[in-house]
Amino acid sequence: MTHNPPASVRLVAGLTRWIQGFSPRERVRGLTRVLNQAKRLLPDYAGEVQLRDGTRFAVDTGAQAVDFWVLYTGDFEPAITWMLKQHTRPGAYCLDIGANIGHYALRMATWSGAQGKVAAFEPDPAVAERIRRNVAANRYAHVEVVATAVSDQEEERTFYIGHKSIYSALDAGQVQQVTGQVRLTTVTIDGYLERAGWPRLDVVKIDTQGNDCRCILGGREAIRRFHPFIIFEYEAATPPEQAIPAFELLRSQGYRLQTLTPRGRLLPFNPDQLGSAYVDVACFPPGR
Repeated sequence: MTHNPPASVRLVAGLTRWIQGFSPRERVRGLTRVLNQAKRLLPDYAGEVQLRDGTRFAVDTGAQAVDFWVLYTGDFEPAITWMLKQHTRPGAYCLDIGANIGHYALRMATWSGAQGKVAAFEPDPAVAERIRRNVAANRYAHVEVVATAVSDQEEERTFYIGHKSIYSALDAGQVQQVTGQVRLTTVTIDGYLERAGWPRLDVVKIDTQGNDCRCILGGREAIRRFHPFIIFEYEAATPPEQAIPAFELLRSQGYRLQTLTPRGRLLPFNPDQLGSAYVDVACFPPGR
């Protein structure tokens, strides 16, 4: 891994990250198109980037789309990053479920500081190891990487690894191209918090390729007790027997559910009137 990027990478990344810095809630209009065109001309880079908030992040632009966007914009999905930052205060206890390469886990660890706690759940062993290296590079003793999947039951399951890690899932039908699999024991939010001895839970981010509602149901006691801010990806194809109880749980606890658009707008959430296959849902607890 090189820490001296080619001049072209250094120049373009410096410029595009500077431009994106003016738009913390959404990707700058036109920047995606420009970078998608430039991607074919720019050499791959494997090395470290330091983001504006001080987070150090090892990227490999030849491996994942996430790496490319972190290098060239300092972010992946700005609307989600912005929303998480509003709720991750110093000392916050946070879960990143479906952490992928750990972008959100690391950002929450930076914002929460050493007095907080972050658990990053990533079932793909190779990707989990990448998160561990980034945690070590930042010297974040308050981050735990948990190499397993989260669901509504603690049981032995098969996790299916896709050709790109963002497409890996517990459900093989959610994976476009299966390249491997691993046997694991799933955990629940409630089970993890009890074993870890967490006295609170402030923020939960979930993105698990169709398993998000199950994750929420596995955190019934934590939601009732701690009322954390939650953001998750809801798929229109989620079976009603998973979606309905999850929504009933959240609403019974006074949560306000809103759709978060890629441009950082909050709109009324109605699962029966989705305009796309999936949306990001921001769940605001009472008083927030």
